[in-house]
Amino acid sequence: MKLDQFLALLRCPKTGKNLELVDLSQARADGNTSPELTTVPRQGGNATPVGVTDRILRVVGEDHAYPVVGDFPVLILPEMLVPADKVADYGSYDLHDPKYEEAYEEMDHYNNKCENMLKTMGKEDVFAMGALTPKTDIAPIAASFPEPRDFWIDAKHDSLSQLEAYQYLTPVQDKVFLQMGGSGSHVVKFLLAGAARAIHLTPMVGEAKMAMHLAAAFGVADRMICVIGVGEELPFADSSLDGIYAGGCFHHMQLANTSLELYRVLKAGGKFSGVDPWKTPLHTIGTRVIGKREPNVHCRPINPERIAPMQQQFKDMTVSRHGPLLRYAFLALAKLRINMPISVMMKVMQVDNYLGKPFGLGAKYGGSLVMAGTK
Repeated sequence: MKLDQFLALLRCPKTGKNLELVDLSQARADGNTSPELTTVPRQGGNATPVGVTDRILRVVGEDHAYPVVGDFPVLILPEMLVPADKVADYGSYDLHDPKYEEAYEEMDHYNNKCENMLKTMGKEDVFAMGALTPKTDIAPIAASFPEPRDFWIDAKHDSLSQLEAYQYLTPVQDKVFLQMGGSGSHVVKFLLAGAARAIHLTPMVGEAKMAMHLAAAFGVADRMICVIGVGEELPFADSSLDGIYAGGCFHHMQLANTSLELYRVLKAGGKFSGVDPWKTPLHTIGTRVIGKREPNVHCRPINPERIAPMQQQFKDMTVSRHGPLLRYAFLALAKLRINMPISVMMKVMQVDNYLGKPFGLGAKYGGSLVMAGTK
C-alpha cells in the first residue's frame, strides 16, 4: 500500500502532530521547506544518519521533518531533519539513550543479515511461516486463525506461547494490526486471516525490506506498510490500532516507556500480546555453556522487575509461561543445527508443560513467556 494511504495513522514521535508526504525539491521550490535541512545533532555511537532524502515527511505546522527511505518512513527522533539555521533549537540526541541504544548497536547486524538473505531469495522464497507457502489455499483456514495450528504457528521453541498469544488477539477480521520488530511474518498472517490493514514497525531497514518481500510473495503488500521506529516512541496516532503483536522483541525494549505507548495507541478494547524469553536459571546456565542464539545482539530476558511496568499499565494483563524443562535442551540442539518440525516441537512443549505442572515449575521456571493485555 502506498505510504500516503497510511498517513492518517502516522504521527511525529516528538510532537504527536500530523505528517504530510512531500517531494523535497517541489517543497523547496514552493518555499514551504527550508532550503537547507540537516540531521538533528547526535552524540554517542558511530551509526551514520539516514540524512536528507528525495521525499520527506514534514510535520504539519513545524519546521522539522523525517526522511523516507524507499517507501519506509524513518520516524526515529535521532534521524529527524531540521533547518540548518535552527539546529540549536532542537538540542541533540544521545544514541546511548536506552530508548535507542540497542536499536543502533544492532542495526548493522540485522541489516547485513537481511540484505544477504534477500540477495539469495527469489520472489517465491519465504522464511518461517509455519506450513504456509505462497501457494497455500488460505481461504479454508483464514476464518479459523490460528487453527489449524500446524499451518499458522512458526516459533518452534515458543510454539505454545505463540498459539496462546495469537488466540488472545482473535478475531482479526477487518482490524488494523501492528507488529513490533521481526521481519513481518506475523502481520502478513493477520492480513491473510482477514485483517484490513497492517503496519510493521522496526528500527532496521533490512527487516522492513524482508517484510515487504514476504508481503509481496503472499499478495498482501497492498494492505501493509513498514515504518522505521522504536517501541519506546511509537509514531502512531492515539487510539488508532486494534491489535499489536511482538514476537521476541519486548526484551529489547525499555518497558516502562513501551507500556505507556502501547496503551496510548490502542483503541478502547484493543489488545496486545507478545512472546519473549523469561529469565530462568536454565537460561543463565545455557548461555554460559552454548552461548546465545545470536551472538551479535543483546538478549536480556524478561524478569519480574522488567515486567512490572506492563502489569501496572494493563491491570488485568495475562502472564503465562511454557517450557520449564525441555525448551532449553531443544534450543541447544538447534544450536547444533538439529531442528525438529513444528508439529513435533508443539508436542514437546506440551509434554514439557505436563512434566513441570505437578511441581509448579511452569509458573516459575517456564522460559517462554506470554504477555497479553486489553485497553
